[in-house]
Amino acid sequence: MKNKLLFSLGLVAASVMFSTGASAAAKDLANGAVTILDCTLLAEDVRISPSNNVLVAYNCGGTAKAIQVATCHTDGRTAERTVQTPCDDDDKTTAIPACTDPLATQVTSGASIFTARSNGGKVQPAAFANGTVCDAASVKSKIPDLNI
Repeated sequence: MKNKLLFSLGLVAASVMFSTGASAAAKDLANGAVTILDCTLLAEDVRISPSNNVLVAYNCGGTAKAIQVATCHTDGRTAERTVQTPCDDDDKTTAIPACTDPLATQVTSGASIFTARSNGGKVQPAAFANGTVCDAASVKSKIPDLNI
């Protein structure tokens, strides 16, 4: 999990220098490279080396002008557990509900998929869905649509 978080933070940090960008669908990070041709929000090409069995997807651009990343580990925990319900108190439009006090919890099972974004977001678990598996489609589906 530490490597997933470091990867997400690395990509977000690499995106600090913004330019303009076009909307794009979520893509797999197949060869570890994100070029300025794939993501015009980057000031230079970025090469990321995720740990073994870590799946990564990203989306770059749209009206939010943000880089969004989602990751999971194919050998990660999937057993039933009690977790903090993902929440978000920023001003951005996301599918994540606002935080409550005290923080809400839920019982869930399935893969943990983490997300991050470059426009003020934080690394956090995506919304849980019981039975979620860690595969390319699931990772891409957890990237919030900020391209509105």
